[in-house]
Amino acid sequence: MGQLSNRLKFFPLALCALVFVLLVGWTLGELRTIGTTINIPRNTTPIEYQFALLIPAMDYDLFYTRFCGGMKEIAEREHAVLEVYEYPEGERDEIRRLLRLILNTNPDGVVFSIPYDPAYEEYFKAFADHNIPLVTLEYDAVCRDAHVGSNPFELGRLAGEAVISLNSGGSAAVLLSGGDTSFIQGFRQVLMDNGTIGIGMIRSYEDTTASGEEFIREILVSRDNITVAVFTGSREAEGAAQALIEYGRVGTPLIIASEDNPEIRRLMEMGVISATVVRNPENAGRAAIQALRALSRNERTNAYVDPGSSIVWAETLKQGRRP
Repeated sequence: MGQLSNRLKFFPLALCALVFVLLVGWTLGELRTIGTTINIPRNTTPIEYQFALLIPAMDYDLFYTRFCGGMKEIAEREHAVLEVYEYPEGERDEIRRLLRLILNTNPDGVVFSIPYDPAYEEYFKAFADHNIPLVTLEYDAVCRDAHVGSNPFELGRLAGEAVISLNSGGSAAVLLSGGDTSFIQGFRQVLMDNGTIGIGMIRSYEDTTASGEEFIREILVSRDNITVAVFTGSREAEGAAQALIEYGRVGTPLIIASEDNPEIRRLMEMGVISATVVRNPENAGRAAIQALRALSRNERTNAYVDPGSSIVWAETLKQGRRP
């Protein structure tokens, strides 16, 4: 009886120990199950390309924001890593620093959109010496392998078609940003073919708000025969639109802008800007990545690609339709 009594005393302890062991085993099993669920296996697809993109800061012009979207869309499918570098407008030293940085990373290809400057040519040649393919965007440059950019002649034609569609009568005025003669040739051809409107004034200034305001003042003071003004720079168009608001002269003249950014859209929704000629950024992004891929494989590619352009009307934005 004494031995049985001793065994009964230890039975609860043994039972507790057994329960503890079972609980520990169950818990470890659950933890292994949770770990398998949470630690999802990573994508082991190898990266085939490393491309670099050097563009203006994207906080102002929607073109570059949407361009990157079009480029990344194909880059992901092609198992390519896309490194984006942005520079503040007009910062030559920062552009040079970023070109050096990109060169040191030794990418499989580079897309860059920077205004022409002889100070950058040494870097372009260095890329060529390292057999790194170069694709220029909008601004052409020496030593590049391919160029993706809008055709200024076609942009001028579209601006001319917008002028004719407004049917404003009178004459047209053009304020050029950079003085591109090809734009004027396309613009003039459309007007000549139509025969109902002529060009009353052409000016060329830097892309600034003040130049747009000055252009409008000249029209209001001494060019009352001009009923529509065309701007190839977005800031110039914005300055002109603000001047018409301040003078209480919205609609005289009508304004046709260029580019696509939040301020241009706001002024179009207000009815101050009648239309804008825009490039196709998604097509440009796809064309750039396709050119880089072909060049990296030593395949043939088009030396020049025009992604296309279109007219966006104020009425389209007012009705809530995406251009």
